[in-house]
Amino acid sequence: MLTIIVSAMLAVADSPPPLILISIDGLKPDYVIEADKYNLQIPRLRKMREEGAYASGVKGVIPTVTFPSHTTIVTGVSPKKHGILFNHPFDSFNQNNGAWYWYAEDINAPTLWDVAADAGLIVSNVEWPVTVGANIDINIPQYWGCEEKMFRSICSPNLIIEMERTLGSYPYHDHFTIDGDAERTKFNEYILINKKPDFHLCYFSGLDTQQHITGPYSQEAFDVLEKIDELVGRITDAANRYSDGRATICIVSDHGFAPINSIVSVNAALKEAGLMQDAQAWSSGGSTTIILQTKNDEIYERVKTVLGRLQINDECGFDRIIEDKDNYQFLVGLRSGYCFNDDFNRPVAIKYEQWSGGGHGYLPDMVEMDASFFITGNEIPANTCLGRIDMRDIAPTLARLLNITLPLAEGRNLLQKE
Repeated sequence: MLTIIVSAMLAVADSPPPLILISIDGLKPDYVIEADKYNLQIPRLRKMREEGAYASGVKGVIPTVTFPSHTTIVTGVSPKKHGILFNHPFDSFNQNNGAWYWYAEDINAPTLWDVAADAGLIVSNVEWPVTVGANIDINIPQYWGCEEKMFRSICSPNLIIEMERTLGSYPYHDHFTIDGDAERTKFNEYILINKKPDFHLCYFSGLDTQQHITGPYSQEAFDVLEKIDELVGRITDAANRYSDGRATICIVSDHGFAPINSIVSVNAALKEAGLMQDAQAWSSGGSTTIILQTKNDEIYERVKTVLGRLQINDECGFDRIIEDKDNYQFLVGLRSGYCFNDDFNRPVAIKYEQWSGGGHGYLPDMVEMDASFFITGNEIPANTCLGRIDMRDIAPTLARLLNITLPLAEGRNLLQKE
């Protein structure tokens, strides 16, 4: 009996502390680092900055939008390698009915949850993007636009039903608001306390939604962030409750935000030039990829001419055009304040005098697009600024904390001493 007890104690001592990965969609790093400047009441996030390590900013991926970024965070590779190139697949004939990249089988690189599961760790998730069908033991993937029975069927068997007996109805159709975040927090807490995962993923979307409506640095956005801070506290408390205070908590975001007051449609310009059947823009907010469906040099040059005219038109807000003739594509990035729309049947450029919304998707060298990284735990040095990091650095850093490795990761372990 004594041998069994000692063996169990050694197993606990050798196991890594539970890792809780929380994404706050659209969290700009200065919201936390300069919280005093904005008079933000976010004690939990302030404490993480003071007691752990943090990045002054996280340089994101192309494009700086939700699904490609979240996949880079868990793989450590760029979208070109992991395959989640945009939020939604290119669908010129609208055959997918607006579907997004929901399915984990589309990821072409090992994820943290894959490697953790292979190592025998218990993994759980509530609404992390691109997790339908993922190799996750306790899985509530991000998915919408379906009836409740359908949603329950893509989660771990009987998981939602089990939790609803205690917590009430899951917020099936409220995916993007702070109220939905608050309701889902109860389900995160339940999983942490009752399932005791080694690695848990959690996603909050309310801040992103609010900033799209009222813009970055708006009081409305700050009000939402203060509510999310309370939710972070509840999840942190639940994690430490089942782990005897050993949990490592990591806060990330996928992108920053910039104010927007102008809309640009490359597709409208392509239609005016008679190229509607030959080329189409695939846009993500502040950037777009123009894909040639008729792949020949003549069409390429005609599209290049259209883009050149738009670039010299200040109303269109072009920052740069990056050519990829080998693949018959162009990448266009906008300046802050401008946003793409793919509608063929609208003016090429519209400026709104009263619009106060915000957006993202710009090229990642724009500092306004910087994402966030904060981490705290027993193994994390206190009050340590890591400088501006690459988003690909996050996955190998977290892998090391889980005692696993991601052999294809392009980033580095941020906590490894030089």
